[in-house]
Amino acid sequence: MAFDAPGATLGTDLRALDELRRRAKDAPGKTLGEVARQFEALYINLVMKSMREATAQEDPLASSATRSYTAMLDQSLAQRLSGKGLGLAEVLTRQMSQQISRQTSHAPHPSAPAAAAPARPEDFVRGMLPHARAAEREFGIPAQFSVGQAALESGWGRRELRAADGSPSYNVFGVKAGGNWSGRTVEARTIEYVDGRPRSMVQKFRAYSSYGEAFRDHARLLAGSSRYAGAVQAGGDAAAFAAGVQAGGYATDPRYAQKLTQVINRTLSLQAVA
Repeated sequence: MAFDAPGATLGTDLRALDELRRRAKDAPGKTLGEVARQFEALYINLVMKSMREATAQEDPLASSATRSYTAMLDQSLAQRLSGKGLGLAEVLTRQMSQQISRQTSHAPHPSAPAAAAPARPEDFVRGMLPHARAAEREFGIPAQFSVGQAALESGWGRRELRAADGSPSYNVFGVKAGGNWSGRTVEARTIEYVDGRPRSMVQKFRAYSSYGEAFRDHARLLAGSSRYAGAVQAGGDAAAFAAGVQAGGYATDPRYAQKLTQVINRTLSLQAVA
């Protein structure tokens, strides 16, 4: 069956629609309009068939040839009406284009390979500890605490922020890009608490060239601001560190300190197998 022209097949041919859907996936820009027009023709034909069944009385003298001719006439009328357009095809084309655009924007770019998310929490701890220890030697933030906060913010690496082309930002701490940040950024939807209530909003976040850079920037942020003095001076007390981070305004979640303490303790237990 040929598909070189929109009128080459009837819109009621489901096999043709399946073939068009397959071609739309391979070359969406070329066949979306054709798929939409064929679907519109199928829809019009189904409406006409339903109307006939609902309003017409069965003719005892009607032969199978007559009924077949009527069905062919309906198909022809549906094809002509869809050719003129009722607006449904245009709506479908826009919706399918937007869906493909969203799928493409979240797919990894061939020239920007994305870092694979760790399969297990212990793998995340094993991979992040060297970066955390290097940052600890420079800024004094306990490595276990840094890894714990990275685990909480990134869901053990499974929710790492990514750019529109799918490339990694390496921002496992959810550090936002304020006015004093001049580096790369990525945008992502996040949950912020306003007056104690969660609100979804899109914000800009910092993007790094490596996890090592992310851990250094996070440790510099805590050690270089008086807001986080409570966290820096917590020593080896995970709960005091978490409370100091929340008191400094790192996150708006009212239960952030409690969650961070729990994840840090989990991180400490995982170090034995990491």
